[in-house]
Amino acid sequence: MDRNLEKATWYHYLIPSLSEKAVNYCEMSVVEVSSYQHWTSIMPKNGFLAVDCYADWCQPCRAISPVFEQLAKRYASKSFVFAKINVDNQQQVASSLNVRSMPTFLFFENGRQVDMLVGANRDALMKKVEALAKRSNGLTGDSSIPAALVARGFTNLASMIEKRQLECLNQDDDHPLIGLFNGKGNYLESDVDEQLMIYIPFLEAVKIHSIAITPTEDISYAPAAMKLFINLPNVLSFEDADSLEATQEFTEIKYDKANEPVVVPLRFVKFQRVNSLVIFISKNVGDEDTTRLANLQLIGEPVGGSSNGKLTKIDD
Repeated sequence: MDRNLEKATWYHYLIPSLSEKAVNYCEMSVVEVSSYQHWTSIMPKNGFLAVDCYADWCQPCRAISPVFEQLAKRYASKSFVFAKINVDNQQQVASSLNVRSMPTFLFFENGRQVDMLVGANRDALMKKVEALAKRSNGLTGDSSIPAALVARGFTNLASMIEKRQLECLNQDDDHPLIGLFNGKGNYLESDVDEQLMIYIPFLEAVKIHSIAITPTEDISYAPAAMKLFINLPNVLSFEDADSLEATQEFTEIKYDKANEPVVVPLRFVKFQRVNSLVIFISKNVGDEDTTRLANLQLIGEPVGGSSNGKLTKIDD
């Protein structure tokens, strides 16, 4: 590969050195691709991947590398993988990706390349990674879930959702369900009354441990009662939701503060293989005319990747 293909101006992107401890931690967050087979194995079928294609002789590569590692330290998760490819050592991988300049950053979603960045552009790299992190970590980019759940191996399941098949009955056209997914801070609101019927299909079977609901600035509009139904082929009608037995039902959801999520634990044993989830919200906290959600997070793990989650009894 021609070492003179990329002559980027790189001094502008130098950043203060990380401490030895921080560097070691960062390196643990980045996967170094060791073979073509290794490369194919780390590509997430349902999730996101950021790849730094570099060469040892490339000065811009060395300059931008700490930035990539810092981003990995901040955003790496089970649904967002960070990897590095030495193009000289892994020529088969580099050739398959059509990498011709260094550094080149490639971005994948569900196994498909969705973006690329050529050159050591620190600001552009940060923006692209942060944009993917928002889509990976949460419906509105909020990745904060309780540390105890993270320690047990659970994560936000946003990247496992088949977003093209989402449905929501009685949503306001100005505040639809998709607004929770686009990272623009929009909220979901019902239309003619307080009820909402949300249908969420998954790309593959998942286990759902809990649901995190974030109210808007006025808690009185937040959901107070909801029913959950699993593995239905499509969205329920409101009449069917009233007559069918729910997988689990909640009659009084309480919130501590506005704009802060409340985690609603589920009976985990009932949500061990979920292909779709219907959420029927029947009323809100203050008996307002409409219901509003600032964010909705499903917390759990894919069935195929389950490891640490243990079945525990959750009291209603």
